[in-house]
Amino acid sequence: MINKYVYYKVIQQNFNSWEDVDFFEVKSSYTCKNLADRKELNQLIKDYKLMGYPVRVVNRKEENTDYKIFKYLIDCIHIEEKQDATTKEKLQYIKEYFFESTVYPYNVQRYKGQINRLFASFIMDCHSCFNAAYKHSEILRLSKEFGLLNVDCNERQEDEAIQRWFLFLANNWLKLTNSCGIEFSL
Repeated sequence: MINKYVYYKVIQQNFNSWEDVDFFEVKSSYTCKNLADRKELNQLIKDYKLMGYPVRVVNRKEENTDYKIFKYLIDCIHIEEKQDATTKEKLQYIKEYFFESTVYPYNVQRYKGQINRLFASFIMDCHSCFNAAYKHSEILRLSKEFGLLNVDCNERQEDEAIQRWFLFLANNWLKLTNSCGIEFSL
């Protein structure tokens, strides 16, 4: 499942002021994910102490940069027959529909086996179950929200963002399915 936040143990050293020197991803309770991770973190702390500067470890929570786009992609999925589907069921449904309706020899050859481009083509045309933004104004607003486009961009940059929109969604779709344990390859 996708978490809104990422949690870290941050190792800091005092070189006149506290500075981050290393970080280690942990669970939301700020505990290591397993014994091997705990040993590795403790070894890092020992190594930094050998440098002779004061060392401390602080907890840090940062927003997961992929969370917004992943949530958007999940919200785009519309399954008429199953309104209460779980996230994994929604992703699996789109995967199956994609392979049934789009993946056939001509398309695989046309897109040179690049599943991200093939999926981008699929979401451009599949409004029955995947309702991604297609109006330019909506694409520009979302592109700015997701960091694909700067707020103070020019017209050329806006045109490029519109052209990249569906490929951007497809690439993030592949990251999302991978993070949920769903194999999505040709």
